[in-house]
Amino acid sequence: MSHAKLSPSASERWMNCPASVKAIALMPETVDESSSFAAEGTAAHDLAATCLTTGMPPESFKHTVFSGYLPDKEMLINVQMYLDYIDDIFKDIYGSLHVEIKVDYSRWVQGGYGTSDAILFDKNDNCIHVVDLKYGRGIEVYAENNTQLQLYALGAYEKFNKKYNIQKVKMHIVQPRINNISSWEIPIGQLLEFGEYATHRANLTLLPNAPFSASEEACQWCSAKSYCEELAKVSLETMSVDFSNLTQIEPVEVPMLTAKDISVIYAKLPLLKSWIKAVEDTAKNLVQTDELEGFKLVAGRNSRKWKFSDEDIVKMLVDEFGLEPEQVVTSETISVAQCEKLLDKDSKKELKSYYDSISGKAQIVPADDKRPALETSLDDFDILE
Repeated sequence: MSHAKLSPSASERWMNCPASVKAIALMPETVDESSSFAAEGTAAHDLAATCLTTGMPPESFKHTVFSGYLPDKEMLINVQMYLDYIDDIFKDIYGSLHVEIKVDYSRWVQGGYGTSDAILFDKNDNCIHVVDLKYGRGIEVYAENNTQLQLYALGAYEKFNKKYNIQKVKMHIVQPRINNISSWEIPIGQLLEFGEYATHRANLTLLPNAPFSASEEACQWCSAKSYCEELAKVSLETMSVDFSNLTQIEPVEVPMLTAKDISVIYAKLPLLKSWIKAVEDTAKNLVQTDELEGFKLVAGRNSRKWKFSDEDIVKMLVDEFGLEPEQVVTSETISVAQCEKLLDKDSKKELKSYYDSISGKAQIVPADDKRPALETSLDDFDILE
């Protein structure tokens, strides 16, 4: 499948760091270690699109291979959650549903196009609904100010406004594997203002001296980040907090960071971790071709595994080595999460009477995170990776 150079899915990168477009073009092609996860995500999207176009439930396609991937029970359940959400929207509107529809926003961004998972048009409310399925389980994504969805919305506006008097657009993100659903509605005027901003940022990518701008949003999925001088500079300066105010106060015996200093450093940790991981991955590739000066590869620690089946090994250890069966075989009850993957939607509801919900450890997040703040003691506090 072809992708626009200034694609919606990469918009957080090229809008925040215009120079990344040319930087990536100079990168050598590498093997994508996340290809298995990408294939799984593509399969989930293909399954969802097939269900929407045929009107058949995911269960009907449990023996069908999508993008080289056979849907498992978890995928069937999660895709059904996405379909249920679209049904909830569609039942309240009078209009049309468009699945895996190509949209063109080149009026604002030269060569700009993309494929939206689902677009619904409500004729009664003159509203476009843009729905995006996110099958990953890692990072929560929100609809508010989401550049990818706004580019889809611009393309949908361009496609349908000649026929309909579109007044507003509502964007939706569905992440079924982490139970995250987010929506955001804006008037069409606000969307067109975003279009002007997108034009400005896209034009910057064409400049010979397009600006670099390292940030968590721009660098997270950038394949050039391990070679990026700007990111290296920002990362290495992360710990350089401005202590100029220390000369204006009484010196103390041991200089200490202030709470404000800690907050500045902590806010940059995700970017720093991302850069370090990228450099590590690149170093692993370079050392294999003796290009990483001062380093070499050595053999890893050996590990051992049985040559035979579990059943044969257990029999041998009991019969020939005199071990007790309970010493050889240990088991534990599956977790609630593992159990839910095996159940359908109705059974998952019944399961709730069989377990208690225990609050997770508190974690530090940016102040503008949508989750409400907690009042907690240090005993309950933990920092999650």
